[in-house]
Amino acid sequence: MRKSLYCSICGARLTTPLTIVSGKNPKVVKPLIEVRKPIVSQGTAYKAWEATPWLYRAPGESLSFVPQYWLNPTDLTDSVQFPKNGAGLGGCCGIAGIGGPNQLCRCKCPIGTLQDDCMTPKVFIPEPDATVWVEGNEDYPAP
Repeated sequence: MRKSLYCSICGARLTTPLTIVSGKNPKVVKPLIEVRKPIVSQGTAYKAWEATPWLYRAPGESLSFVPQYWLNPTDLTDSVQFPKNGAGLGGCCGIAGIGGPNQLCRCKCPIGTLQDDCMTPKVFIPEPDATVWVEGNEDYPAP
């Protein structure tokens, strides 16, 4: 099953088509989590049933929701942008992303969190209320 991630506000396509694998499938190997390395290979999204195990998150904090989709940042399209004010981009050697959404859709809606720092793996985690998975490869009309 190949799906693309879209902005639920404007309908912009946010990723290339991805194969989604679930952590509940016993045949799927849980990704190896290493700092400064992608969690998943390009072209794959991992549906995780635990919230960012490399960071402690109390219920209700950013990135504490489940399920989460862990994506390779190279699968993002040019519709995904950094905030112009730099919000959420702080880190030691890169983008820590521990404060929650730091990536915007072209419509300026916060759509997910990018992590790429010396204490995190390279991962993009979409916000479930701001994004939707759809089969296809083109922009779709916003709801």
